[in-house]
Amino acid sequence: MLDLINGEDTLRTSKAIACGVVIAIPDYPYCKISKKDNSGYPLFGLTEEDVVNDVHCAEVMWGKAPSMCDGEVKMNTPMFVTAGDYICTVSGKGATVSDAREKCYNTIKKKIEIPNSVMYRTDIGCRLEKQLDVLHEHGYATDCDWE
Repeated sequence: MLDLINGEDTLRTSKAIACGVVIAIPDYPYCKISKKDNSGYPLFGLTEEDVVNDVHCAEVMWGKAPSMCDGEVKMNTPMFVTAGDYICTVSGKGATVSDAREKCYNTIKKKIEIPNSVMYRTDIGCRLEKQLDVLHEHGYATDCDWE
């Protein structure tokens, strides 16, 4: 922003297509349960590297929870835990919409394990498969392809 104010255009953008999926636990989106009651559920498999790259935390904190270690339950293991019902948004980038979707959902399947009825939509980007040609006809999203 400062560069723009000073008359310099230093903004660099990516041509990659991005997809994002919200990960939540009950009772999202109603939020009638207190944050205290939705806090402390472990986010198994989530690492600091994931949080830097593909997982964008919303209501997450560093805490302690039980975990499996060498076939035994280890109590009070330091890890990411929930701090509310809107956990995070997982993103994926790719050259096409289907690539971006695939990377996003692979991250969810491989990295996000929450023992409290995790919820997320499985149809993100699907409608665009049918609507992309219409957008192209009107001159929009011309650099964007489904596959």
